[in-house]
Amino acid sequence: MYIFQRILLVILFLIGSVTALHAQQFLLQEGMQNYQQGNFEKSIDLLEQAIQRDSLQLDAYVLLGASYLKEEVPEVAQLKAEQGLQHFPNAGSLSWIRAEALFQQQQFTTALSIYSKLYEEHHNKQLPAAFTNK
Repeated sequence: MYIFQRILLVILFLIGSVTALHAQQFLLQEGMQNYQQGNFEKSIDLLEQAIQRDSLQLDAYVLLGASYLKEEVPEVAQLKAEQGLQHFPNAGSLSWIRAEALFQQQQFTTALSIYSKLYEEHHNKQLPAAFTNK
């Protein structure tokens, strides 16, 4: 009887995990779809929920920050980009959103510094030999 209970608990745990993952993916996909359709308020609501469920979703932070920029709330866009950068410090997309938010807040010097760093990082990347004429 004890083994049966353990197996049942494992099965219930797995079903719950799959259900939670499905719900998480649904929130992200719906948030992305609403963003693409220009429904930024709805996108923000869905993406905030997605991040609450799982804070390790780069796409959710990027779309959330971009949605706040589209809604002309650069202070919150900056905050969300900075929160995402805590989890993904090398995410250029989040750095760009942060810079754009700062630019919209007329913090030009800080924004320019971030834009310059992004340009240097992108410009200094080497293409693989297969893509060059060498």
